[in-house]
Amino acid sequence: MEHIRYVKIPSTESRTDPDSHVAYGLQVQGPVRSWTVWHRYRDFVALEYELSREFPGVAPPGPLPPKSLASWFAKLPALGSGGSGGDGEFVDERRRALERYIQSMILSDDDRWRTSRALQAFLAPASRGARLLAGKNGGPAPGLSRPASETESAGSEASWATPASWLADQRDAEQVVRDVRQSILRRESALTRNEVAVSHQALLEGKRLLGDLGQSIKALEHGLEQTKAGLTAGELLRRQDMLMRLGEDKANLARIVMGSGVAAGSSG
Repeated sequence: MEHIRYVKIPSTESRTDPDSHVAYGLQVQGPVRSWTVWHRYRDFVALEYELSREFPGVAPPGPLPPKSLASWFAKLPALGSGGSGGDGEFVDERRRALERYIQSMILSDDDRWRTSRALQAFLAPASRGARLLAGKNGGPAPGLSRPASETESAGSEASWATPASWLADQRDAEQVVRDVRQSILRRESALTRNEVAVSHQALLEGKRLLGDLGQSIKALEHGLEQTKAGLTAGELLRRQDMLMRLGEDKANLARIVMGSGVAAGSSG
């Protein structure tokens, strides 16, 4: 097991594969070498879940920042920044909070955290991380997929799925459904006011969100396949029903959005 001296998160990237998200670059310093691994926020949620399984009833020395950072968002008006600036400040605040979270385990006087199997796998270069996560028979540990690839590796980023992170992703997908409905309402409202540009913008937003929803559903299907071994039969059926409803919502919303696009094109 390689001794890790420190971890910093100096950079972030906006990515669109497999869906729109921010990736955080973790610079890991070992005894004689350093490397970088990339993780999105839900990977940190999955790490927290695995730590809770490894050390039941014991919280890590530092807190994982919440997904929304709602208390921090409340300070945005005082900063006097616009929407895009606020997003950038939010990402930077989360980057620092995630760095503190990881560093709290690396620097803890309690050796269990920096030597934990979950943290070692999370921070390891991709190939070694996959081995650390392997089960007794050489397969992936139940409820986990391979961590995101390190910088030197080619190929797409892989999600680190757990039963807990799957539910978080499913809630995110439901929010996208609500966002699509809102874009439809905004378009209809703009049409009644004869605001063609606003109507067109809402239509494009609806189409983009539908694409995001499709990607989210694919990721959920893949994640459910990965984690089903750790679920009861009843819970698996419940999650399959959730996926089915998301698919139905997407199909219904697509008919409305695409129909609106045809109507807009014929009226022009």
